[in-house]
Amino acid sequence: MEILKEEIIEKLSSLKIEDEQEKQKIEEIKKGIEIIYQENKTLHSKINESEKFMPKLEENFEIVKNPKDLKYKEILTNNHSSAGYVLAYIGLDNIEYLIFNNRYNFNLDVMVIKTKQIITSLSGHKAGVPVIKYFLKNNKEEYLLSADENRLVIIWDIQKNYDKKYELQMNYSGYIYESIILFNISSKDYLIVSSTLNEFTKVYEFNQTLPFIKDVYLTNENETQYIIYWKYNDKNYLIELCHNKITINNIFENELYGTLIAKPCGFIYSGYLYNNNQNLVVSDYNYNYIRIWDLIKKELHKEIIIDAISGLEIISWNNTYGILACYPNSFLVFDIENGIKVKTISVNNKNTRLCGVKKIKLSNIGECLICSDYDNTIYLYIP
Repeated sequence: MEILKEEIIEKLSSLKIEDEQEKQKIEEIKKGIEIIYQENKTLHSKINESEKFMPKLEENFEIVKNPKDLKYKEILTNNHSSAGYVLAYIGLDNIEYLIFNNRYNFNLDVMVIKTKQIITSLSGHKAGVPVIKYFLKNNKEEYLLSADENRLVIIWDIQKNYDKKYELQMNYSGYIYESIILFNISSKDYLIVSSTLNEFTKVYEFNQTLPFIKDVYLTNENETQYIIYWKYNDKNYLIELCHNKITINNIFENELYGTLIAKPCGFIYSGYLYNNNQNLVVSDYNYNYIRIWDLIKKELHKEIIIDAISGLEIISWNNTYGILACYPNSFLVFDIENGIKVKTISVNNKNTRLCGVKKIKLSNIGECLICSDYDNTIYLYIP
């Protein structure tokens, strides 16, 4: 653009014109070209700057409105991973990755899903890794968080070739089953770690030294399986899914927002927020229930009885459906609004027990589902 502008102005300047009015017109044309160039340059600068803060969007996605249409595609890895501990995500480079705990050496293997190529193996853990999570800050900083059965938490900086950014050895007596990172809370970032036994959930500031901030109020009364961050009325709460109950505690103040109990109830293994974060969907490992709670009213909103046992990970699908990994050898698709089961989809291995489900979007395919089981197999289901 700039070269073209200079060529046009140079040609206009080389014209031999004697008439003063014509000369004036030429000068006005040259000024107009300069103004258009500067405006165009400013516009492109604004567009480029805005793109830095916009999420990268995939193209050619087929949106699967009803996940009952998912069908088996292939096995991504077999007899290699500790398949209960798996993470699927799309990086800022628009490549789809699968990260799993290698059951032979406890490393975290990073696989490109499209090629099934393991591009790196992250060493540092000496035990099974039940927590593998991906976090993105301000759409430009990528972190991987992992925590093992020896109570070691590692945060990896993905942008810097998965370098270990932080390591934190916890002194819990129970396992670490949950840990999350919170960004931009009153201009600070925080790391939260919880134990499976009746021990305090702990808050650390997420910076170079990881200073301890506080114990979360009353969380030493919980056998925690899963934690969810919830912002309500400008307060920061931690929802803990526990044995026989759900507790909601203020992270930074000594306040118990509420305790949710429904019977019969076993281990409330996992859950997610929906309906503008007003409702909580949870699965019960010991009983055949999916329960939907109204967090504002602090009461049970809906209860879905299912014909499956050992319901483990539960995820949302387009804010209308939910998918639950369960036993035997299947994942359950259910309709949240109508409170009904839509379909049970079985995996190839008839004797396995699914423990994890993850939703991901694959280039030129669309929305897909990844299932993991206790037989160290990871399956891919596509539209």
